[in-house]
Amino acid sequence: MPSGKQKVIIVILHALVTDLPSMRKEPNNAPTEVLNTQKYTSIYEHKTKQFLKWRTRYRESIL
Repeated sequence: MPSGKQKVIIVILHALVTDLPSMRKEPNNAPTEVLNTQKYTSIYEHKTKQFLKWRTRYRESIL
């Protein structure tokens, strides 16, 4: 059974993951597909960086 902190992180990760597909458009041709994949990857990287910054601040606030 996950602890309270783990539940918070699971909920945040779930929100990040479920938010990403809504930003991604279905590709019609190969160049668009490549652009969408790059966009999707950059959004994912940005969200990951945001989460890691938040996690660091959260850990520091606990200590």
